[in-house]
Amino acid sequence: MTNTTTQIIWNGVDGYIEVANLNQDHNFTTENGVTTLFTTHESFKSFPVIEVNRDEVAKDEDGELILGGLFVTESFRIYREA
Repeated sequence: MTNTTTQIIWNGVDGYIEVANLNQDHNFTTENGVTTLFTTHESFKSFPVIEVNRDEVAKDEDGELILGGLFVTESFRIYREA
């Protein structure tokens, strides 16, 4: 896995989405490399992250991933802040 930077953004409801996966169903603009997603009452700005290999994420005693400080997107990819 490389340290390629990806932009993600809060979807305004329940999770993060890669900016590259936004489509015509989303109300957004991009200016100077920062994407802003607009919802009915709020707006959210994208930020850079680096993908984390799922196998490298710590697990608890039950084998569940410990996701503190990490971001999981709608595509089930895991990221850390860049």
